[in-house]
Amino acid sequence: MGKVIYSFGRFFGQAIGHVKAHCPAPGKDRPWCDQATADQMRGARSKTRSEPQLVFDRNGIERRLGPLMAKGGEGKVYPLADHQDVLVKIYHVRARNGDRLQTKLEAMRQMRPMLNSPLFGWPRLLVFDEAGTWRGYAMRRLAGVQMQTLCQPQLIAERLPHWSRREILKCARSFVSLVGKAHRNQVIIGDINPGNLLVDPQTCEVRGIDCDSYQIAGTTGLHTCPVGVPMLMAPELLGRDYSRVRRTFEQELFSVAIMLFRMFMLGLHPYSRTYGEDPVANLKSGHCAFGLGAGCRLPRGPWYKIWSHLPFRLKDLFIRTFRDGHGDPAARTLLEEWNDALDEYLERLNKGWFDPHLVPSAPKSSHYRGSDSGRRKGTASQGSRLFRKNA
Repeated sequence: MGKVIYSFGRFFGQAIGHVKAHCPAPGKDRPWCDQATADQMRGARSKTRSEPQLVFDRNGIERRLGPLMAKGGEGKVYPLADHQDVLVKIYHVRARNGDRLQTKLEAMRQMRPMLNSPLFGWPRLLVFDEAGTWRGYAMRRLAGVQMQTLCQPQLIAERLPHWSRREILKCARSFVSLVGKAHRNQVIIGDINPGNLLVDPQTCEVRGIDCDSYQIAGTTGLHTCPVGVPMLMAPELLGRDYSRVRRTFEQELFSVAIMLFRMFMLGLHPYSRTYGEDPVANLKSGHCAFGLGAGCRLPRGPWYKIWSHLPFRLKDLFIRTFRDGHGDPAARTLLEEWNDALDEYLERLNKGWFDPHLVPSAPKSSHYRGSDSGRRKGTASQGSRLFRKNA
């Protein structure tokens, strides 16, 4: 496995990041950037300038923390004062969970393919206070906008005005690749949600943060993922204590399908309905509005227009996961299948066989064969107006 990186000096000797973050956003211990929160962060910095803090590596080498960047239920996140591309997460006492979390982080640091990947904010170095008490860890700082941006048409228009269906597709391919990288290293992300994923607005590359919650099978045994968002979970996980569940790759595939669906449908949840209960209740009972035998259909308007223009193969993979895969984990779409379908969609989109607009102007007719009209109409901004008008 090689030598363990214990010192700040060795940390800085590594490639700690190929991009610089924009402005940080406060939230659930998340070192992401979000331009909408710049004013809030300026206020947070002013309050913490008079509170300098030091952290130490195992060799006693100290580093000063910069202004508070984010805080949440588990702890607080700071940049290093002299290395802004390094972030330090300091846990609250109650969140340290004895030595279990420290043991998990030590095991994560032994996973070199994940630790060295520029796609993950992976724990790289444990940090201590002056008394030698373990307090948290250091990680590389990643850049991008929250995936949540892709789930709100108005935010796409404001923050990603140049994006079309092509960028959504590239982002989806990168997301599937990210999950695949984790799975090949026996890592299950577990808490797949728009707040734990960043998107590079220029390259469409997806990056993972809040990695300390991932499920890993390390040298010290299995370390579970203790958190999750119910509306993004496989149905068999609902109502269970996540910290006591050994998650499976099939369960992760269900979450992947929900996330991809929301990306293509600009935020719509596959178990949302025009009537009935909320998405979590519908997810638990299997009430999905797609496929043969569905109790309802998408309402006319933007959602219907988008769905009608998706390739048949892509729609079939969604329906297979949400209908057949609801009760049969083995039927859920594999990452390789998503990759093939997304590559095919992008190739045909680039040939002009599919509408490139985020929100097509009309549902696909039976004789529609695509358009190569580019971006003369139906831009992100127009798409947002369509949503407000027809939703």
